[in-house]
Amino acid sequence: MTVVVVASTVCLSVCVAAPAGAGRQRSVAAGPTATASTPDPKIDAIVALQSEVLALVELDAFHDPVPAELRQVHDQWKTSLNGLDRNSLVSWVLQADSDGSAQLLILRDRQYRLSPQIDTALGPLSAADVLSLQAGSKIAVSASVYAEALASLDALQEPGLPPRPGTAPATSPAGAGASTAAPTTAATGSAPPTLAVTRDTTGPRRDTTASPAGSSSTAGSDAPLWVVAGLVAALLAAGGWLVARRRWRVAHRSGGRRTRGVPTDDSVDHLLDVARRLSAAADAHEVARVAVDEAALLVDASFAAYVALDQDGPRVRHQLVEALDATQLDRGVIRRVLDTGHPARGGVVEPALGDRPVAVLAVPVLCSAQVVGALVVARAVAEPFGAEDQDVVCRVASLLAGALEAATRHEGITELSLTDGLTELANRRRLDRDLPNALVAGRGPVGFLMIDIDHFKTYNDTHGHVAGDEALRSVAAILSANVRPDDVVYRYGGEEFSVLLSEATPAEAALVAERIRAAVEAAEIPGGDTQPGGRLTVSVGLALTDRTDPGRIKERADGALYDAKHLGRNRVEIADD
Repeated sequence: MTVVVVASTVCLSVCVAAPAGAGRQRSVAAGPTATASTPDPKIDAIVALQSEVLALVELDAFHDPVPAELRQVHDQWKTSLNGLDRNSLVSWVLQADSDGSAQLLILRDRQYRLSPQIDTALGPLSAADVLSLQAGSKIAVSASVYAEALASLDALQEPGLPPRPGTAPATSPAGAGASTAAPTTAATGSAPPTLAVTRDTTGPRRDTTASPAGSSSTAGSDAPLWVVAGLVAALLAAGGWLVARRRWRVAHRSGGRRTRGVPTDDSVDHLLDVARRLSAAADAHEVARVAVDEAALLVDASFAAYVALDQDGPRVRHQLVEALDATQLDRGVIRRVLDTGHPARGGVVEPALGDRPVAVLAVPVLCSAQVVGALVVARAVAEPFGAEDQDVVCRVASLLAGALEAATRHEGITELSLTDGLTELANRRRLDRDLPNALVAGRGPVGFLMIDIDHFKTYNDTHGHVAGDEALRSVAAILSANVRPDDVVYRYGGEEFSVLLSEATPAEAALVAERIRAAVEAAEIPGGDTQPGGRLTVSVGLALTDRTDPGRIKERADGALYDAKHLGRNRVEIADD
């Protein structure tokens, strides 16, 4: 059964997740709900992918020409993007990317036979592509890969079933395209566009194994087992149904408010849906963003925020719209909740919200019985929050607390895995993450130093490995003290170090390299007087580039280091451009 048949049998309301700066979920087309008897993860996957395509085309983020079928998706739903600035569009892409990653896990778990293009398009954006979006540059993934993925999803067969008669191939005639996951629009009654996709298997694959800082990862890939284990079975069984019900609820709202008489999901549905999204969040900032967005959605709030409480006092970790005055958090309802650990709701004048009457609901977020923040929602004072709303937000706050603890532990473990145990410098694993990001950022030329301690084997043979370890620590401290504030020093391996110089002109990079060399030579390192020349010294190779090939810049710096060694050591050599 193609998506065309599914869409004609079960009319879905297709919604796109709006970014933090855009308020809440926006309904692209309204229609009746799918029932629990007709879950289809393909439809949710197509919805997420079309949502991502919509914003990527609007951002002009593809390096190759946009296929007509993707342009049709954009033109059909572009009014959903009205009023969004570039940052909001990037957030939209990341949200859709996260939703697509979650659906990819469900498809894999149900053993669908997925094409490489589906894996690439639904998988998480790489760190380099996220940085490119944020910098206003093009992403590496080809537009044709997205088009091929949509066509492949359209023709995707349920696991274990033979092809059905009349199933549309990947290159389909009109009426069998991927965009038919979208239903007839409520406003016009017109059918959505159909796609005829030309296959193009070219284009780079995305990184589906690593998740960058600040970027969205494969759903649940970094989540702790204690968060995921209790949810995954129920989510895989009911995920499509819950998502469809959630979309139905949003699609029946008018102007962002709940339509009277429309039923809402029960608390179990709330918890499953929110828990799935929180477990997919990659870091504490993303956890806060998801909790804020979901809390606002579930209680029809026009504003929501997470206010964290640390040693320096309350601070805004994330807010749905820029409305909270952080300088006024020392008084009012929010401060009272942070101080007492008890929820508060009512129509009040809240200083942090502009000293005007609003309906406010604030609940504490507790980790290990300590108040670590408050989850706050607000809307017009004429629509006060009730006890049911408070119960829902308290449940979201409880899930937020657990996800924050897990994210904090995960970030700590990740930081340890990126740090060299001997010197406490960043290690090569972190360099492999940082260097591509620095090259893609595009803010200026990047300098890269390769540094090697001269005759270090002689030093170890003479003084032993314990003294050798102390010498390595001393050199590491000297390097860290002689770079610029934004430069990063790495232990590359053994007696080799490297330095990443961001936005460094040739003169600046050469100055840093020479300063490092001279500082090591001048240092009084125990045992240095037994070395050739009477001092412990280093050789340095420098390469500069504004291109995006991390392998090439390392090769050039390593070649310059080789030249420095063979030209007498204790010197700096610069690679030719």
